[in-house]
Amino acid sequence: MNMENISSIGVTIGGGFFAGILIGYALKKVVKLVAVVAGLFFAGLAYLQYQQIVNINWNKLQEILFGYYRGARYGRPLPETGNMFYTTQAWAVLSKCWKGYKIAKGQDDLKKMKYYAQGIRKAQRELGLEVDNFPDLGLYCTDENGSDPAAVEEEAPYDYESPAQRRWRERINAYYHA
Repeated sequence: MNMENISSIGVTIGGGFFAGILIGYALKKVVKLVAVVAGLFFAGLAYLQYQQIVNINWNKLQEILFGYYRGARYGRPLPETGNMFYTTQAWAVLSKCWKGYKIAKGQDDLKKMKYYAQGIRKAQRELGLEVDNFPDLGLYCTDENGSDPAAVEEEAPYDYESPAQRRWRERINAYYHA
């Protein structure tokens, strides 16, 4: 290695370092400027409403601004759940139920298989997907009016959950069904 190579490496690293500092500083200033402009804009709207020049529906404005963020993060609300749950949550439930079903099938545990199969079918219905049949468990597709002819109204099998899971489930049920 000669002195020329070392100096060119030093210039490259040093130049990149200082360019990064300058870009970071410029971005910081631009973000501050955007925040100040947005703050002045909303302060101006509040002043115009105070002077009764304009009438602003703040709830609708908040719904538009934060609804976009929530929709991008969580997906669309599921009306079947009373808009309490979102599509991303239903997809996560579907994925976890399939995983639990495969594990239960590997262990030949029919009770858990049926539990997870019912969860799979519910998530598929909520997402508007084609509902899978599980003929070995007695779970078939729905008929024309949407009812499940093989559905049995029974309490979900919670006997294999841990005590901590049971306490959490009971607290959630008490909160939402009280």
